[in-house]
Amino acid sequence: MCAAADVTVDRVRALIEQNPLESLTLEYKEKYSPSLVKSVAAMANSYGGLIVVGVTDKSHHDDRLVGVSEDAITQVASGCHTRLEPPWEPEILVLPMAEKAGRHLLVIRVFSTVAPRPVLLDGTAPIRLSGRNATADRTRLAQLFSEVPQQTPWAAPLPVPQLASAHSRMDALFILRSGLRSPVGPAAAWRPLSERAVRDLGDALEASPISQTLRGWSREFGMAGESRPFHRRGLNRARRVRLVRNGLSDLVDVVLELQVPETYGTPASELTLTLDVVAATELREQTSWISSNPGADHESWRLSVPRLRSLVTALLAALVDPEVVKAVAGIAGVDPVVLPQPPSLAFRSKPDVKDLLEVEGLIPMIDRGSSHGADTVSNPEYDLRESRDCRDQVDDWLAQIGLDAGLQGMERLLGQDELPPDLR
Repeated sequence: MCAAADVTVDRVRALIEQNPLESLTLEYKEKYSPSLVKSVAAMANSYGGLIVVGVTDKSHHDDRLVGVSEDAITQVASGCHTRLEPPWEPEILVLPMAEKAGRHLLVIRVFSTVAPRPVLLDGTAPIRLSGRNATADRTRLAQLFSEVPQQTPWAAPLPVPQLASAHSRMDALFILRSGLRSPVGPAAAWRPLSERAVRDLGDALEASPISQTLRGWSREFGMAGESRPFHRRGLNRARRVRLVRNGLSDLVDVVLELQVPETYGTPASELTLTLDVVAATELREQTSWISSNPGADHESWRLSVPRLRSLVTALLAALVDPEVVKAVAGIAGVDPVVLPQPPSLAFRSKPDVKDLLEVEGLIPMIDRGSSHGADTVSNPEYDLRESRDCRDQVDDWLAQIGLDAGLQGMERLLGQDELPPDLR
């Protein structure tokens, strides 16, 4: 489940050293063979799984990682594309072996939730049994044809925020929401949220880019010292936590809500964390903050695109911050490496978006109608921990917000504007 960037030779070696047997979801191959394609189809039609190519099953070898040549990469991709019906390729990760020049490990990850099931091979539908492949009977084949595609729970978009209920003490001008969904380890089913774990999460967020951005803005507009770090407020229970950070004289709040399954001792499905940036309607009076036009009056306030961009970037960067990830993974009882990245961004605006944003450089579409926000999803190709990917994701989101509001030219505007040095 971990990000592709976290699949390394060392991590594969650690797996092999545990000497796990081949199973429903794990298979080793020393080299490419036609049977590998059958295993891909079988895992796709069953529970998904992992095929590691370049591993010998000869236990007397000092090092079972023997690797394969570059030709094997083409053979796997070509074999899956030409022999499977419909043509389909799983995720193929190529790991160069530094100690063996020209040799690579292939980690093939088969996600049953994205496979076009049933995946057929030579007119039959292979399925996976314990450590081996078999052929689906008529009943199983009928199930595969009739099933509705399922989305991995922690890849689904987060619940969208509501302006009226986002922050009970604040009349919200606009809200930005992103967050995390995470699988939950067995231990999390038996314990409440510890005070230490919640404190660690608050401390990690306080040191993250979202807090740094608010502190920077407070200093910029003479409001330094008028903020309060993350603290518990509102609905906090044994399995639910709510942390709030105030900024800009209580005109902007950052609100974290984290929920683990309520029932003790039952298999936990997922942890849900939302992180909201909530701006008060009174912020419109701070025209020096909200607009890049210092001469703007209170009737023509606007949220500048560069400032919105920096806010979204800081929100996203906080959620992939290593210390925040470590704290959330600790609460979920999982290894930080399997914690998925933020799946979505939701934006809600009390006024029409075209009346909230500073539209200089943007071109309104004819008969565009009104818009009070947008719901966007993350591009799974991006590694949001990388600054360039993070920037590209933010720009994609802002472009969608602009287009949903009937405003063209956002891409060109963003291309002209560089992020502040602390957010590059």
